[in-house]
Amino acid sequence: MEQTIELNKAPTIIVQKTGVLIIGSNEDLVSLLIKLVNKFRNFKAYAALNEKDALDLFIVTPIDLVLFSSGLPDDLENSLKAYFLAKNPNTKIIAHYGGGSGLLQCEICEALGRAIELV
Repeated sequence: MEQTIELNKAPTIIVQKTGVLIIGSNEDLVSLLIKLVNKFRNFKAYAALNEKDALDLFIVTPIDLVLFSSGLPDDLENSLKAYFLAKNPNTKIIAHYGGGSGLLQCEICEALGRAIELV
């Protein structure tokens, strides 16, 4: 049996994106955070403005990091944290209530334990 080998063909590399679920009640702020996170290389951010959307996205989307923004009641934030960690103990969870994109990048790096690059 004859076998054909293709030369000069680059191997296919599949890059797993880091999924970030951003949860907050301020739509403008959540939208800004989505834009900032999506500027990081190999990151994909998802927005949830309420509990139902947060739970639905977490179930059907590969989420590595949950980022809580402002505006959520403490009891809701705590119940969501408990749910996410019960479903996936490896999920990283942080709260970001402002401070700029540099602080956001540092918080994400610390939570994930690795450096991240801008696109």
